[in-house]
Amino acid sequence: MLFAMDLDGTLLLPKLPQFDDYIENSLREIIAKGHEVVFVTGRNYYELIEEKNLWGMPCYIIGLNGEVILDKKRNIIYQNSLDKTVVSGLYANFYDFPFEYITFDSKLVTVDENSFKKHFISSFPENFFEDEKMKEYLEEILKLNSYNISQEDLLNKDIIKVELMNRNKDLCFKLSQGLYQEYPNKLTCLYDGNALTICNEFMDKAKALQLLCSYLNINHELVYVFGDGSNDITMLKQFENSYAVENASVKVKEVAKNIIEDNCHYGVIKAIMQILGQD
Repeated sequence: MLFAMDLDGTLLLPKLPQFDDYIENSLREIIAKGHEVVFVTGRNYYELIEEKNLWGMPCYIIGLNGEVILDKKRNIIYQNSLDKTVVSGLYANFYDFPFEYITFDSKLVTVDENSFKKHFISSFPENFFEDEKMKEYLEEILKLNSYNISQEDLLNKDIIKVELMNRNKDLCFKLSQGLYQEYPNKLTCLYDGNALTICNEFMDKAKALQLLCSYLNINHELVYVFGDGSNDITMLKQFENSYAVENASVKVKEVAKNIIEDNCHYGVIKAIMQILGQD
């Protein structure tokens, strides 16, 4: 069997340590019995390695909501990279734009740090930074970016997607249309009201998990999926054996075939043990 689970809000606890000994030991026991475990998450490299024990688990990882698939030794099996001509063109035409060029383990910015920070802050509502902890958290995130990146350095990287934080719908629509005309069949533009994302093709957790199942030659009937948020919905719809934790959103519960205990009470672990016929 293959057990694929979202991390934040689903498998992980809402308090520290999020990945405690009970979760780790239970998953290792499941793996030792010959089953596959897959972490399916929106997290990137830096966010994953924060949980060292989680990162060290002998399991597969689908990161960035399906953009990257890693094997048990953390080699890349699949990566949804942008065409180099698109990356080169974006740099040449928009080098002074506050784009974030995202790889699995880095965020690259062509403008200087102060310019990017000013733009980044202006992209949020005025009261967003009233919370000092949130402000400190975002400051730490911005420190992870690499600034003043050259075109040569950019093209030496496999860029998964490019993001522009911007709440101007008309601007992002106009930019998207121009990119579609310039690079037909080479990119996809997605806008969620807060940011424009430019990627090779639309990927999500469901598509990535299907790719991994084909890679491992595992039938869908043997796949069990667990989630809590909107980015889990396609995965829960795609696979028959779908489970939403009790703390999941209403929309997620509507599409899941089963509702289990919340993540505070180890709902995923208990459900898997029940599936395997254990107490």
